[in-house]
Amino acid sequence: MQVVCSQCQTPYELGPEYAGKKVRCRTCQAVIEVPAFGPAPETGTPGAEPDPYRSPAAGAGQYPYGVDRAAAFEVHRKLIGIFNIIAGVVSLLWGLFAAFVVVVGVIATHEMPRARRDEEFWIPVAIYGVMFLLSAITGIVQLVAGTKVLKGSPGARNTGLAAGFLGCVSLWEVCVYPMSLGVGIYTLIILFGRDARSFLETRGRLR
Repeated sequence: MQVVCSQCQTPYELGPEYAGKKVRCRTCQAVIEVPAFGPAPETGTPGAEPDPYRSPAAGAGQYPYGVDRAAAFEVHRKLIGIFNIIAGVVSLLWGLFAAFVVVVGVIATHEMPRARRDEEFWIPVAIYGVMFLLSAITGIVQLVAGTKVLKGSPGARNTGLAAGFLGCVSLWEVCVYPMSLGVGIYTLIILFGRDARSFLETRGRLR
């Protein structure tokens, strides 16, 4: 049977053996009174303690408004993880390209007459150096966030939000920025939602 916390609206899928009992919400710690009706409890595996807070996506029913929100969020969670891992790899590759430009620029600068060095080359070299540093930081954060969100690890939501923000403001990535922007917007929209707090954070505490 399905119950919803009256305080934070977190849904749970409970076994029939909890009919008429009280359980505590893992999100806000409020007491949930389970209705005293439903089919007779099924005989489970001897010695196995049922988990009243198993993933709501495992239930056969649907949540309020006719949408299986837990199952839908699981799909978005996996996509966010995959997209951020891809964006992280691309960001690191762009950072390596910027580093290559810096190295080539430094070598070329030393081969030029001293009078021309400051005028033509040091500013572009410095710009690409900053691009390398920022792209490397962005790529690492996106890789970590993607891995944590994909696994549903504790702290995945906050790390994912940080990666989404960096993806949206990473103008220094130039030609790969549209991809980072799209991944960042998608990540922020999903992880800012109520389902992320209800399902992802609760899932992390129950691991």
